[in-house]
Amino acid sequence: MLSVNIGEVKTNFSYYLNLAIKKGQVITVCNHNVPVAELKPIVSAQKSRVKFGTCKDKIILPDDFNKTSPDITDSFYANNIFPKNTQTKTRKKK
Repeated sequence: MLSVNIGEVKTNFSYYLNLAIKKGQVITVCNHNVPVAELKPIVSAQKSRVKFGTCKDKIILPDDFNKTSPDITDSFYANNIFPKNTQTKTRKKK
């Protein structure tokens, strides 16, 4: 562990940051030789990836899962969302 005063850290910040990141060294920052902070690398947690096939045989879909009911299909074509008579009103110019 390395102890350095604030003025030295301010002057050579990138140097001490590289020591912490690349060499994993913990740098104690001091104010008049009294420790006030630590500069150290953050250890990131390894993200676990989900492997394909882990839910195999746990999720069961019915055989007709992708089939659409005729009632639902007909409702898309038989509704009045888009009426056939679409006239636009025009303004009369004075």
